[in-house]
Amino acid sequence: MNQIVYKGSSPFQNITVLDRSRFGGMHGRFRLLKFTDDIVQGVMDLENPSRLVLSYSRTVVDLIDHYVPDFKEGFIIGHGIGVISSYYSSRNLVTAEIDPLVVEISKKYFGYLGNKIDIGDGRELLKKQVDKSQDIIF
Repeated sequence: MNQIVYKGSSPFQNITVLDRSRFGGMHGRFRLLKFTDDIVQGVMDLENPSRLVLSYSRTVVDLIDHYVPDFKEGFIIGHGIGVISSYYSSRNLVTAEIDPLVVEISKKYFGYLGNKIDIGDGRELLKKQVDKSQDIIF
């Protein structure tokens, strides 16, 4: 079952949010964020929202936890549904997202309540950070 929850567009891309009963061979209740290219940008397990469904998310968390487990300050380029910044919500983590609609959708359809999000080009926003103030940049 695929049910479109939201379909819209921004100056950057077309955006679709849909609910599915299957994802990656798993059964359950999943909510997906897709962009113009129809590639999945984020997945939430609606029955266990804190679960890291995508291997990409699990890999990022594993890398951060392995190399900088006690980081205090961080900067991430790209928000999606906010999985990574939600996972580290107790840390001072700034996320850069170029598309304000993606941020609205992450809050409305994925319940994002996490860290600070700066709207704009991540490269330009990173240049505005104090030199060497970040423990991680991803």
